[in-house]
Amino acid sequence: MDLLEPYHVLPLSTDGYLLYKGIAFDGCFFYLTMPKTHHIYRFNEDFELSATFEVNRPYNCICYDNTEHCFWASVDKINTMIYKLDCNLKEIDFIRLSISPKYSSVNGLSYNCETNSLFAAFSNFIVNIQKDGNTICLLTSERGCFNGVLSISPYYLVSLLSDNTQSISVYDHSGCLIASYCLTGIYRVEDMLFYPWDGKDMEVITLYILATKHCCYPRLLKCKLDNKDFKLCCCNYDFPPECFMHKSREQCTNDIIESIALEEAALSHILNELGSKLQKSTEMADSICDMLEVNKAVNKTIMNITQLEHILYAKMEALNSFKPNSCGRDKSS
Repeated sequence: MDLLEPYHVLPLSTDGYLLYKGIAFDGCFFYLTMPKTHHIYRFNEDFELSATFEVNRPYNCICYDNTEHCFWASVDKINTMIYKLDCNLKEIDFIRLSISPKYSSVNGLSYNCETNSLFAAFSNFIVNIQKDGNTICLLTSERGCFNGVLSISPYYLVSLLSDNTQSISVYDHSGCLIASYCLTGIYRVEDMLFYPWDGKDMEVITLYILATKHCCYPRLLKCKLDNKDFKLCCCNYDFPPECFMHKSREQCTNDIIESIALEEAALSHILNELGSKLQKSTEMADSICDMLEVNKAVNKTIMNITQLEHILYAKMEALNSFKPNSCGRDKSS
């Protein structure tokens, strides 16, 4: 079993004993559940808090459905219901599960884009849930507790906690084990997420693992599973075009400044070429008429450059009035 080493660890701030339990990504934002306070927090791609939603139930597990563009969520200690939430995280429907009483509450939830169904992790079972409520058991465990599941078609990942050892295993659609990884013992997995925008070669799986360090401190672990045997389905990358990609205010500002700098560099090259043109024409002109024609062409170019400079200046002025809520971020709650 290989050791899964995070390439980045991001501390997540909470108040005291409060811990995040589930994470989802809609292509634009990350959503983290906090069942103890009945809240779901929305973060941008830089993990800056974008919005706080007060919800009706203590949702713990959550996933995004990129076919219906909605969320699915579960509630701790309720093992027969999966709730459907709209994009504003309002409850709009539910799935009633046809499962055995031996199933515990849901410990993990993930959307399977290939079959338009859900994967759920119970303590000893990994189950495929059809949207009509029918279920199929995919995997069982007698030596530990499943505490997470993640569908990345045509594979699914399961997180297993056994004798204080945290492992993450990759299975194909037929249930064959592809790979298994061990996560360092200081972390307990709460939920897992596939991040689709970190390269589209479909052979690298970028994982965001919501974890708890020493049972007290929430962390986001960023990991990569690089395996030439991985061939991911295109549906894993199917998100609305407007979600490719929301940028933070700082990124928008930097992009504008960079575009201004590139245009200024191009204009400087043009001015340099005009100077060379004037010098050459002075040396080669046969008459004053030739020099006047060259001068007329140079003046026209300089007038166009002046107009562009006014536009670039207006861009810089616009940055001074940039509001904190620009670039798609809001403070709604």
